[in-house]
Amino acid sequence: MTMIQNPVIPGMAPDPSIIRVGETFYIATSTFHWTPGVQIFESTDPRFIHF
Repeated sequence: MTMIQNPVIPGMAPDPSIIRVGETFYIATSTFHWTPGVQIFESTDPRFIHF
């Protein structure tokens, strides 16, 4: 059994938006770590997001 813990995305990732294209999920989040911007994460498994 895989245990999933929150947060599933590292760091501060406010305002997430998610879309699915085929079998791939994409999540876009705001970021304010260094400069304002957008982080894009992707995964074919909605439990694990890679950036």
